[in-house]
Amino acid sequence: MNGALRVGIDVGGTFTDVVAVDATSGEVVARIKVPTTHDAPEGVAAGIVAGIRRALETPGVSAGRIAFIAHSTTQATNALLEGDVAKVGTLALVGRFDLIARRQMRLPPLTLGPGAVMESPIAYARAGNVAEIGRALDELAAHGVAAIAASGAFGVDRPAGETQAVEAAHARGLLATSGHEVSSMYGLRARTRTAVLNAAILPRMLHTSRMTAQAVRKAGIGVPLMIMRSDGGVMDVREVGLRPILTMLSGPASRERCCMKTSATESLSKSAERARTVRSSGAANRRCGRHASAAIGRCCARSTYARWRLRAAACCASIHAVAASRRFVTSDPAPRTSPACATPAS
Repeated sequence: MNGALRVGIDVGGTFTDVVAVDATSGEVVARIKVPTTHDAPEGVAAGIVAGIRRALETPGVSAGRIAFIAHSTTQATNALLEGDVAKVGTLALVGRFDLIARRQMRLPPLTLGPGAVMESPIAYARAGNVAEIGRALDELAAHGVAAIAASGAFGVDRPAGETQAVEAAHARGLLATSGHEVSSMYGLRARTRTAVLNAAILPRMLHTSRMTAQAVRKAGIGVPLMIMRSDGGVMDVREVGLRPILTMLSGPASRERCCMKTSATESLSKSAERARTVRSSGAANRRCGRHASAAIGRCCARSTYARWRLRAAACCASIHAVAASRRFVTSDPAPRTSPACATPAS
C-alpha cells in the first residue's frame, strides 16, 4: 500500500484517539487509543505525541505517506467550563470623552463553572498614545496577568489602535489578542468579553498546538498540523495563536462531518450495488434507477440533517451565545450589521 494517508487526532477528556485512513479507499489503516495526559508537564500534547508514535509503528503507516494531519479537541471548552484559564488583563482603548465606552469595557466577574469565577483587571489608555499604552500594560503586568485583551470602540472599523496595543504587549513578552481579531460584529461589551475569553485560553491552546506541531515535524511528517474549527473547517497553528476560541466545540463538529461523509458514502455505495445486480434487463434497470434516486434522496436528507446539526454546533462557538447561567460568550467572525443599528459605543 503506497497511497496517501489522512490522519485524524481527537483529544477527549479520557482518551486520545489517532486514526489513519487511506485517502483513496477510505480504509482504516491504523486505530490507536492512548490516555489523555492532563497531568503531564507537556499537557495533552504528551498523549498526542504518544499516539502519533504508536500510529507510525503500525504496519503500512509511514511518515512519507501522510498527506494530511489534523486534530480536534475539547480542551478550550473544558478549560472555560472548569475555570482552568489564564489571568487576563483588559486594555481599554478610549477617546477623550468615551464615558459610555469605559463602562462597556469594564466587565463584571464571569462565572465559568461551579466555584470558577474569572475576573479581568482593566487599564485605560488613549488609542494611538504610545506612552499611555505602555503605562497601562505595565499596570496590568503588575497584576500578574498572562495575556492581554485589547479592545476599543468601533475597533472593527478602525483596528489600528488595537493592533498597536497588541504589538506593544508582544514587545513586553505578553501574549495578546484584540477585539477585531476575534469578532467583526458591532457591540463593544460583547466583543470585549469575547476577546477576554479568547485571551484566557490562548496560553494553553498555543502551548498544546506548538508542542503537537513540533512532534509532527520530529516524526518526519512533511505536512503542517491542522486544527479543527467549530464550523467544521481547519486552521493552522499560526491561526490558533490569534483565535483559539474558534476551536471550541471542534470535537462535535468533527463528528458531524464524519456522519455526513459516512451517510453519503453508504447511500451511494448501496445504490451502485443495486445497479450492478439488476443490470440484465431494462425493467430491472428502471427499478435500479428508482432505487438509486431513493438512495440519493435519503443521502441528501441525512446530509442536510447532519449539516444542520453541524451549523447548530458551530453557532454555539461562532456567535455571541450566553450559557444558561450567563457563564460565557463566544464569537466567530460574522457579517457586520449596519452601522445605523449600532450602539453609540460599538
